[in-house]
Amino acid sequence: MEMLAAILSLWRSQKPTGLIPQTLKHLLEKRLQMKQMLSELSAQDCEIKPLKARAAALKWLLVVALISGVQECAFRKNRIS
Repeated sequence: MEMLAAILSLWRSQKPTGLIPQTLKHLLEKRLQMKQMLSELSAQDCEIKPLKARAAALKWLLVVALISGVQECAFRKNRIS
């Protein structure tokens, strides 16, 4: 959970939390829960493959959202200056 706190601290601001950060927070929490579950399962457990696939899908959703957000910020910054 320290990782979650560190990542979320990057997204905090003085403004109320918007819809997209709330959604991303939920996705990030789900992924971290899945990773925790994976670390507790044995290598022969039949749930490892589906959990890994779901965790990877959540990771890529978060990566795409982060990249899109960075590009949007850069676009707005260039447009304002």
